[in-house]
Amino acid sequence: MRLFAILSWYDESPTWLQSCVSSLSRLGVDHVIAVDGSYLHFDGDACSGFEQSESVAAAANSLGMGLTLVRPNIKLWTERDKRNHCFKLLNTIATPMQDWVIVIDADELVVDADMHSVRSLLCNLTDEHVAIANITQNLDPFAQVEPNKPNLTDQTHNIYRKIDVDTRIASRQSRFFRVLNNMRVTQTHYNYYGTDDNGVDWNLRPDIGTNVEPNASIASVYSDWADAPTIEHRDPWRALYRLNKKHEYYALRDELGIER
Repeated sequence: MRLFAILSWYDESPTWLQSCVSSLSRLGVDHVIAVDGSYLHFDGDACSGFEQSESVAAAANSLGMGLTLVRPNIKLWTERDKRNHCFKLLNTIATPMQDWVIVIDADELVVDADMHSVRSLLCNLTDEHVAIANITQNLDPFAQVEPNKPNLTDQTHNIYRKIDVDTRIASRQSRFFRVLNNMRVTQTHYNYYGTDDNGVDWNLRPDIGTNVEPNASIASVYSDWADAPTIEHRDPWRALYRLNKKHEYYALRDELGIER
């Protein structure tokens, strides 16, 4: 069994990118598929500066991870199309029904994981095609409240400022996926599907995806995992200009109905 990682990014901190890729060694990742590039409707150049892809390559090479790196010269994709391209690359180099893949973003970091536990669990899973990870987010109570996160209101921030409570928000989320045939993304960028060797289509994100393809079977998610890795989501710590650009894109994406 090999463990792959998919990393899709654009205009991120080289330090974040390097630490993200380096943290994958805690899981025993064998190969990273890293795809740079702006979305069609996102304001900016076609791809990020060379220092970003170089930081990804340096981290992977220093830890002996295989690397597939893509830097497009023109804007090619919507958010969903770009993730689809990542899965197509995965299907060209991974072995279906044997290998596994984790999908991670540049603003995320594997902070706690037992490599041997991860690989042992994935090797021994038979009925499940999906395994979870713990997701934590350290809330900065003094940062600007993001408009697309109604649970993090000004009132919530005021509570965190005044009383002694943990500022970490924790959840569990599907992140590890068995490599199937015809891995793909449909409708939205976070709905993942694949086809097993018997021709059965599987919905791989029943805990996250909001839409189900016709005739797709719902994959069971392995969640009873005491040693599940922990991934820290650092989105609240982004620079304000980067947050604003993201929200402008999301507003345009929803207005144009790019994702259904």
